[in-house]
Amino acid sequence: MLTSDGQNDNVAMVPFGAARSYLVGTANQVSQIIVKSSSAADVNAAQDQIGRILDARHYIKSPTNRDFNMRAFQNLIQQRGQFINFLTIFTAAVAAISLIVGGIGWPTSCWSR
Repeated sequence: MLTSDGQNDNVAMVPFGAARSYLVGTANQVSQIIVKSSSAADVNAAQDQIGRILDARHYIKSPTNRDFNMRAFQNLIQQRGQFINFLTIFTAAVAAISLIVGGIGWPTSCWSR
């Protein structure tokens, strides 16, 4: 039994065999597995362990030959954070240039009258 956390209350957990029989048919392929880590510090260790288990089950000798992909949302969040920081700096630079150009243009226009 799962306890309510107020965020993922719209999730149904079904045993794999039952899901295969009743929900997704008899396909012999799993298209997605979602794993939740107990803490942010354990994400990399969990990803490494999952990779080793799937490599063994798929008989993969080298990680470059994997027939599956793994993605940690933690990395996506960091990438988006870096992009937002870049946009913030870029916007501040454009605003500073605009203020400098406006400040230089204003005194010369006052003297030309």
